[in-house]
Amino acid sequence: MNKSKVIEVLERVKFILNNYQNDLTYSSYNCEQELIDELDCYIEQIKDDDFSRTDDILLLFAPTGNLQEISMDSGWGREYIKFADIIDINLKYKKRP
Repeated sequence: MNKSKVIEVLERVKFILNNYQNDLTYSSYNCEQELIDELDCYIEQIKDDDFSRTDDILLLFAPTGNLQEISMDSGWGREYIKFADIIDINLKYKKRP
């Protein structure tokens, strides 16, 4: 697993959420900041080699998951696909504690 690639993807998603208009209508989030705070938590955990939330990250990037819905409705669906591939490659087989 390349944790720097996972962190880079999470940071890039945060950048999009912070800098572009996003439609969260079909997600479980009430606002961008709620999702950004969650991403920050994941980033800190990964930096600390805490992979206890790996399944949550995989679910966030899963097909028909929150990020796919947000990306498709907000015009960054192609980027999402690239992000999801990187997350999947780097976390899918990561052993959880």
